[in-house]
Amino acid sequence: MTRKLRNELRFLRLYVVISVSVLALLAFAAVTNRANPPYFEEITVERINVVEPDGTRKLVIASSARQTERTIGGVQIPVQRTRPAGMIFFNDYGDEVGGLAFGGNRTRGGQHLAFDQAGHDQVLTVVNREWTDDQGRRLRTSGIELVDRPTDRTLLDVLALMRELEAIQDPEERARARAQIDGPATFGAPRMFVGRTAEGQATVALMDGRGRYRLRMAVEADGAAAIEFLDAEGNVIRRFGPETQ
Repeated sequence: MTRKLRNELRFLRLYVVISVSVLALLAFAAVTNRANPPYFEEITVERINVVEPDGTRKLVIASSARQTERTIGGVQIPVQRTRPAGMIFFNDYGDEVGGLAFGGNRTRGGQHLAFDQAGHDQVLTVVNREWTDDQGRRLRTSGIELVDRPTDRTLLDVLALMRELEAIQDPEERARARAQIDGPATFGAPRMFVGRTAEGQATVALMDGRGRYRLRMAVEADGAAAIEFLDAEGNVIRRFGPETQ
């Protein structure tokens, strides 16, 4: 065996010894870190992704600049607006199922906690909205909202239908095609609101399957109270109030 070959063998042995030692050290460090996770007194981040061991995303906490896109059926749905800072939750399939969001500025804003129907949009929302009208008045509405969503189609189906309508070049033909769509059956409809209206009423409003008001109970800020029944056109057909005998 030549001197050159002996030197090469010594180098290989040394390389193996060092490599094994480094790997053992890394493995020990990994086990130690799992047993003793790092502790931080303060941390500043733009986004945190919480995932399962297999990488399935379950929660995203992010600023508005880094907020996640909506995901349904493994498809990312671009949001045509800036999503506010908050927390977005996902189910076992990686689909968005609701979240907590806060946003706004000095003239308008809002906060909401939303629960989504599987494969679709939100059906239960705890919401607060604030805005300034044309007269400079600061208005606010807050409460609990319930919405029906179709169970025979997903949000992806609805978006595909909207793209088909937008692809129709002739405005009159597009309007006719849109008129043939049963809006509530396709997009959903509001069914209940419990809360405070922009006019300052404490109210309970119940709607039918097409989103039309049919029963409304309200108490004004001055204490006046009434219960109203409405027809399909929104006309009050019966009213119970202090004046009712």
